[in-house]
Amino acid sequence: MSEYEETSTRLVDYVVIIEFDETQIRHGSSVGNIVQRFPKYDWSDISLSPSLEVFSQPQGWALSAETRPVCFFTNTLTDIMGARQYACCLQVYEPCGDDIEEVDDTRSDEGPSLFKPKVIVILSRFPFFDLFRNCLNQILLALLEAEDKAELMISTLLSQVYLTPGMPAVSFCLGSDRLSVRAPKSPTIPVTSDKVTLFLQQLGTIHNILTLLCAVMTDYKILFRSSSLSLLADSCYALRSLLYPFDYPHTYVPVLPELLIEYLESPTPYIMGVLNTVRIRCTDLDAVVVDLDVGAVYVPPSITIPIIPQPFHQQLTSSLQMVLFPGLATADYAWKVGQPPFPAYEVQDKRIRACFLRFFADLLVGYRCCLEVIRVYTSPLIVFHKSAFLGLRQFSSCPLIRAFLDSLLFQSFISERGLPFRICDLFDELVAQISEQSNGQLASRTTSIENIIEIAEKLLENERQEIPFSVTPFVTQQRFTVPFSSTKLRLLNNDLVSQSIKCKLKTTSNNIAPVLCPRRVQATPWIIAREEHMGAVSRRLQVLGSCLHHIFDFKLSDARKIMCAVELSMRSVNARVAFCQLLWKNLVPINRATLFPQQFELIVRLMNCALNQESREDEHGIAYAMLYLSNIYCRRLTAGVHQFAYTCIQEHAVWDNQQFWEAAFFHDVHRQIRRLYLPTKEGSDCPFPLKENVTDTWNLMEKPSGMDLVSDQLASMSNVQDDEIEKRATEENSIVYGQAKHYINLMVYMRIPLDVSKLRRVNVRELERRSDRNSRKRDFDEETELSVSESEVESGFVEADSTDLGNSTVRWISRLIDRICSSAGLEQPQIESLCREIPGFVALHIDNLEQVYTESRRLSPLHKPKLLQPALLLPSERIVAGGLRVFLLADGRVMSTTCSETPQSLLPAEGAIFLTNYRVVFKGQPCDLFLCEQVVVRSVTVMSITKEKPISDASSQSSQLEGIPVRVAHQLHDAFQIRSSGFQLMKFAFDEEVPSEKAEEFMEALSSLRWPSVLPHTLFAYSAASSVLSSTLGGITSKHKYGTMKELKKALMRNPLKERKRFRAPPKTLPPFPKNGDAGTLNVLSSGASPRSSKNDYLDLSGELVDPTTSGLHRHYLVDYDRLGLNHGSFRLANANRRYELTKSYPNIVVVPANTLDDNFVKIGKGFRHGRFPVIIWKSDNGALLVRGAGFTAQTVVTRLRKQANFLGSSDNQNMGYSGSYMSLNSRDMAPPNSVELQERYVSMFAALSPRMANADGHSLMSESVESLLSLYSMITADGLSLNSGTPDLYRKSQTDIARHAANFVRNSGGRSGIKPTNGDRFVGYVDYNSSIQPRRANLGRGQIPKPLTSLTRKALYVLGDRSQAKMLKLDKRCEFVPINYPSAHNVKIAFKKFLRAACPSWPLYDDPSLTFLKQIDDSLWLHMVSSLLHLACAVVDLIDVQLSTVVICIEDGWDATCQLTALSELLLDPYYRTFEGFRVLIEKEWLAFGHRFSHRHNHSAASQSSGIAPMFLLFLDAVHQTWEQYPSAFEFNDFYLRFLAYHSTSACFRTFLHDSEAERIKFDSFTLSVGEPRIASLWTYIDEKRLGSCLFDNFMYIAEMHTVLRPQSNVASLTLWPFYCEDHLAHGSPYDIEIAEMEQQQREDEHQESLIDVGTSVSMPRRLLDANYRCTHFLLLDSFSSLVERFTRLRSLLTNEYEKGVDSWHTLIAIANDRATQISCFQNDEDASTISIWHRYVQRAVQKKETVKLLLHGISRQQSSSRLRDSTTSTNSGHHFITQQVIPGDACAVCHQNVPGVVIRTVHRCLGCGMVCHEKCSVLVSSACPNTEEKRLVVTAKCDLPSVSRRSATYTVDTRTLTISANYPHAGATYSGFLMKKGATFKMWKPRWFVLDSNRHQLRYYENETDINCRGVIDLADVKSVEIASSHALRKPLLEVRTSRRVYSLLADTKVDADLWLEKILAALHD
Repeated sequence: MSEYEETSTRLVDYVVIIEFDETQIRHGSSVGNIVQRFPKYDWSDISLSPSLEVFSQPQGWALSAETRPVCFFTNTLTDIMGARQYACCLQVYEPCGDDIEEVDDTRSDEGPSLFKPKVIVILSRFPFFDLFRNCLNQILLALLEAEDKAELMISTLLSQVYLTPGMPAVSFCLGSDRLSVRAPKSPTIPVTSDKVTLFLQQLGTIHNILTLLCAVMTDYKILFRSSSLSLLADSCYALRSLLYPFDYPHTYVPVLPELLIEYLESPTPYIMGVLNTVRIRCTDLDAVVVDLDVGAVYVPPSITIPIIPQPFHQQLTSSLQMVLFPGLATADYAWKVGQPPFPAYEVQDKRIRACFLRFFADLLVGYRCCLEVIRVYTSPLIVFHKSAFLGLRQFSSCPLIRAFLDSLLFQSFISERGLPFRICDLFDELVAQISEQSNGQLASRTTSIENIIEIAEKLLENERQEIPFSVTPFVTQQRFTVPFSSTKLRLLNNDLVSQSIKCKLKTTSNNIAPVLCPRRVQATPWIIAREEHMGAVSRRLQVLGSCLHHIFDFKLSDARKIMCAVELSMRSVNARVAFCQLLWKNLVPINRATLFPQQFELIVRLMNCALNQESREDEHGIAYAMLYLSNIYCRRLTAGVHQFAYTCIQEHAVWDNQQFWEAAFFHDVHRQIRRLYLPTKEGSDCPFPLKENVTDTWNLMEKPSGMDLVSDQLASMSNVQDDEIEKRATEENSIVYGQAKHYINLMVYMRIPLDVSKLRRVNVRELERRSDRNSRKRDFDEETELSVSESEVESGFVEADSTDLGNSTVRWISRLIDRICSSAGLEQPQIESLCREIPGFVALHIDNLEQVYTESRRLSPLHKPKLLQPALLLPSERIVAGGLRVFLLADGRVMSTTCSETPQSLLPAEGAIFLTNYRVVFKGQPCDLFLCEQVVVRSVTVMSITKEKPISDASSQSSQLEGIPVRVAHQLHDAFQIRSSGFQLMKFAFDEEVPSEKAEEFMEALSSLRWPSVLPHTLFAYSAASSVLSSTLGGITSKHKYGTMKELKKALMRNPLKERKRFRAPPKTLPPFPKNGDAGTLNVLSSGASPRSSKNDYLDLSGELVDPTTSGLHRHYLVDYDRLGLNHGSFRLANANRRYELTKSYPNIVVVPANTLDDNFVKIGKGFRHGRFPVIIWKSDNGALLVRGAGFTAQTVVTRLRKQANFLGSSDNQNMGYSGSYMSLNSRDMAPPNSVELQERYVSMFAALSPRMANADGHSLMSESVESLLSLYSMITADGLSLNSGTPDLYRKSQTDIARHAANFVRNSGGRSGIKPTNGDRFVGYVDYNSSIQPRRANLGRGQIPKPLTSLTRKALYVLGDRSQAKMLKLDKRCEFVPINYPSAHNVKIAFKKFLRAACPSWPLYDDPSLTFLKQIDDSLWLHMVSSLLHLACAVVDLIDVQLSTVVICIEDGWDATCQLTALSELLLDPYYRTFEGFRVLIEKEWLAFGHRFSHRHNHSAASQSSGIAPMFLLFLDAVHQTWEQYPSAFEFNDFYLRFLAYHSTSACFRTFLHDSEAERIKFDSFTLSVGEPRIASLWTYIDEKRLGSCLFDNFMYIAEMHTVLRPQSNVASLTLWPFYCEDHLAHGSPYDIEIAEMEQQQREDEHQESLIDVGTSVSMPRRLLDANYRCTHFLLLDSFSSLVERFTRLRSLLTNEYEKGVDSWHTLIAIANDRATQISCFQNDEDASTISIWHRYVQRAVQKKETVKLLLHGISRQQSSSRLRDSTTSTNSGHHFITQQVIPGDACAVCHQNVPGVVIRTVHRCLGCGMVCHEKCSVLVSSACPNTEEKRLVVTAKCDLPSVSRRSATYTVDTRTLTISANYPHAGATYSGFLMKKGATFKMWKPRWFVLDSNRHQLRYYENETDINCRGVIDLADVKSVEIASSHALRKPLLEVRTSRRVYSLLADTKVDADLWLEKILAALHD
């Protein structure tokens, strides 16, 4: 052939005529047969398809009974090489021959003839379907005319018309027509005419076409279905055309013949079309079915087609909308816009194709940057780096792109278009254009449509013809008017056609040169400009560089501090790439790659962190870089043994991905090929780029690129000699072979683990035998044996050992190397040679790893952080034991507050624990990798520890170990928990390196320090003087010969005087007396008087003297007495306790009434516990006093016997029998006063010192009431008597009891009614001052005034005491005894234990959802105790401030709750105590001087270890805190001051809160004053020093003149939880050890500044992070001006002189601000605001007065209810008889008018007379008379001459006869009842008992009193033998003897009448 033929393509390759084979019909088959073909022989460049007969008649060869119209359709044939031919078929029917008629016997002679099909086929490589249709029509016409034109036409098409791309059109004659045809300008661009437009019209929607596109891109099967052959062919061709620039590589059959229908089950992808006639045979296919007839696309459920990612989907959809629906964009316009005319179908076709072409160009922008060259010569090989492209375009998470890049469609695209030097087309230009212009950015709508039109024009130009193809209409031809049924086509003349072809081939010109020439394909790099992203990453890269710098410089501590930040930064691609670059740069010199073990661990940690962020495909080349770096970095184990980093990074999935190894291998080959053809050699050997701000390590954009170099080689290949080509081919082959060997080693390194337990499964000898190196040493027999064994394994006869790691690795590497090298073009012998060497590589590597593994196990398995040393409180604090490595575990506080919101926590932490003589300190670092740069400090003072206990193994191995490395957590041991009263909890477990013996020694040392046997030598406050104390007090601490109090008591009874002298020392000196003391009023206790010692005295100091030089240190409070005026006038400072002999717990100077002699204090003290008689502690400006003392002493045995004698001796007095246990102040015995009388007179003196009653008018709790808000109307309900609007809770007893016994406490003269007071003692009641209820009061009877209110007359003295003390003392009319409830030490101890567990839980609270934090706090009752304390203090405040009455507090022992109540009352009353100085005085006076037992309550000694802690002082400080919260401007100090005191009250850091009395403190301080640090001696000295240089304790809201008397809200709802209980500052430990916390803070700041200096950051303005949960914010001086002033000063230094005016303006502003500040006052002058403030205080005062009244009523009523002189509770003063009954639905209380619920309240009181229903608490307040019992009450009252017992009995007799009493009443059905005296079982003394004779039950029962419901004893009348009356001369009373079968009961009656009446009743009951 000529050169022209080589570069040109003929228009038609073959013309074939096929007809029905009539000869085969006899054999039962219908097939087609080629009748004629032209040319007769195949062309050399393309052959005739052997299956043309089948594809030319897809519906099958069959005869027809009637003629059919001529049909035209096309089909596409694909040969084995992938070349396609288009078969244009013209089908006609002609009559059958005679042979067929003979075969068909059934056809009648008259029937219709049969017709057979005949097909004329034109085969061409050009898709000019319209042209070929015209040609076939002309040939058919010529055949019908029986001329030789047909032969000439066929020869012209076959031999005369050659087309060349880019050349002008070729004209030729076809019959009578002149035709012109031109080849497409680009042969790779499809020619579609209007087929795409018609195809989209058939599909109908954009969604359908996009679905088909995605299915084809992801290699799914596509099946078209239609009833038209042409529609099937055109649609398939249109779909394939839309894929440009991709050529569909799979099976492509537009019209599938029916004979080949089974090919639809093929597993490979395809595009096929079938007729609807066979659709029934195409069901259940896993293919996307397209029904062209209805325009539907069916996707089976088994197929999931991924969608196009955004923004590409939106761009493509928008482009198609602009082309298909141009009016859509303007459809919503108000003014209709004219639309251009719809373009022609061909133009529309090109625009649609332009949209898809832009889509593929956008999708593949930058793809040429990811092409890599593997071979250049012999056969060029280009591969695509898929992972690099995914990372470059950020397609990693797009499933469509991933599937598309893996598809054969894309692989064929790379193989066709990968070469950098080739013929380019429109797609190459478009990709380069998009890269340069928009760089992947979105374009506007106008730009997009312009670009689409431009591309469409190019596509149209590519296939435009000079003369459009036309089809000659058959209807114009005369011949076609004749039916075909009578016409049979003739055969063509073969010779004529052949001869014509030869002639035309000779005359065809062959001197036309090709127009399209190859050129370099332009490749524009894909660069994303993200400056803002780079700016955000720059700081991370700087931190990463600093971390690596620290590691390589062996500053490992600094590196670990920022390690968490570096690991977080590894999420950024830039950081991971920069990490690889920095590791490579560090290799200069190369010896820096050999690291120390700790450096190696950190580098490996960062490598693993970087690999964890990469996927299996390694899109950014991090794993590729690690292949090289991990083979360089190592650590030296021993001499000659190194462990490389690849042994520690093998757990990542990327090493198991064969695609990664293939990509890495091809990339390295590409690098080597590039270096081979690079003109100038590069100096760097780094496999990845070292430039900044790159996003991968593949280095595919370097200049000149590898593709540019290959393009130059391909362009000059025609000029290269053959030997040079062979040489270069050999070099390329050696490069591939060398890289294959290299990668075998790399795969072995990454596939063989270091773990020796896995290596034991490796058969090393087998590997050595299989290696090629060792095979040469084996003899023939061994080789034969090996080959046999291998063949058996390969054949499957012998199953390979799957557990052999070595063999499995060999097989894996061999298969991968075989596939990779085959793809790279390596010859098969070389591949086999490589595979033979793999076993040897594996065996050698395993031998090396065994030694490495052995040596690596000898290193420390895990790096442990350096133990940090704690800051010590110098110079006294010293480390006793410690430095032991422990793990501080998380407790309930941390786990309850951080697991929900913040997953990160500072605990658990690893560090060391230390025991000092002051604290237990832990200091370490968190185990959390993200917080390990922080420092955790937790300390617990030794003396505040409440309990230390071990934690069980099951508890320690729990969720609390989360965060600790698993290897370490399983080896922890000896876990302990320490809880302190300072609300600190420490849970720790010792590390494996600490022996158990060390842990036990540590805990024993802690126990000995906490529970010392000798005090105070071991306390930290006396640490400097411990030696002095040991030498001075060594003899005192020895055990006395009387070991117990019982032994001492026996000795004193035997020889009291002797023992008394032994324990007494002669007096030496007296303590110094205050200068302002009134010496004239002092009466020193006589030397002969023996002070009374309490039986509970815990320390005997009578033999010790007080040093006068030290006693002044503890009497700072004496100045307060001078301030209050208690040292002159009616008061004096008594020195009776000068040597602490009177009572050791009192100060030596007390304030007493001036007319009291010191000699009497011994007797007065006998009536009070521990001799703590009442003393004056505070006086108001109006003269009201506050007095404190201990509770009254209980009755002794002697006292009880003496009172019994007095009772029996005064039989004339009817009432003495019932009040013999009371002490009376009315007795006027002329004998010298005894102790009781002195006590009564002493208490009466306080009443006399109170303000006069005449001066107290208007100062009563019942005056100044707020009528509009809190008047009595709010406290009295509809009956006028009930307190509160709801059910009252103050009175549980009868109203009659209160009224009847009011005279016991209100001593009115001669039977005067409490309702008519005199002027001197005016009754002040609620009703007198409540004008709002005057009408109601007028309607009340005189007898209906509420009786409890009669006791609320103003009293001069109120004695607050225990409820049990109400019987012990009777006061005169000026005094009132009020029993109160207060927090006792026992209750505080229990509550504190619960509260401590709730505030500091050791386990998380979420284990039990019902036990929430607030629920546990409330259940502990701690806040209730605070509320009670505040309530009592406010009541005292009202009594003193409002009533102007003196209050005496005599409760408990006088050193616990008394201190709380008195101190808090004074704090509320006196603003002086709310200052620093005053609060110190208050604590020293009320707590220290008056002997609160700090050491005992805080368990400072081993003897009190099991007694429990009762922090009474902490409870007081909590109450002060609650007051501070409500009145923050009333205190000079802040809340930190209170927390500081609370902490050090238990810490034993200062001596202030040590010991149990002032005597003890003076004693020990006398020995240690000159030794030790003065600040430790006194807490107050330390505070004063701190205040001089810091405002740490100051309250900046303090306004001195704003508040006087405080009345805080005391209900629990108004209280807040003190932050002291829940705070935990892990940055520095407790903030109340101020020096220690400041030192820890300073260490943190120094370390922070050093780290800033290392990274080159300015440290002039260090930033501080405020985290109240981590560090205490009180140490940070926060202000908003320092930074501004510093900035102004810095800028001012840069200004020139011309800007001095700005400085003047600055000074002016400061002056104005100062002037305004001085003018601002804390008080507002606004009259309205002042009125509101006054009203607020007025209302608050009234509310508090109401609470105080309720307290008094509660106490008085409870006291009166306890008296035995009472009437029956079932009979009230108003005549009601209440019994208890069950609640009936609908019951409503007649007092409070509230419905009675049956769930909460199940019983009510119901009157038997009138049926009134009321609450049990409301029944005592009923005032209305019962109408049914009024007459009976009058009759009973008239019988007043009877004795009291008889009168009471008669009352019950009348009642029982006239009333039906319920059985629920305890004495219901009683025949007779009354008081009789009975001997007690303990002391055999006569006691009154209430006897009830019950005839119904035949019993005689006795009770404690008439209201007692618990029976004390029963006498069964059936056992009674006789009843007699005897006279007792000794007792002078009648004796009733009841004899039973068991014993004799002696009952003493009051009179003879009572005895006779009882005898009569009992005998009557016996006879019944």
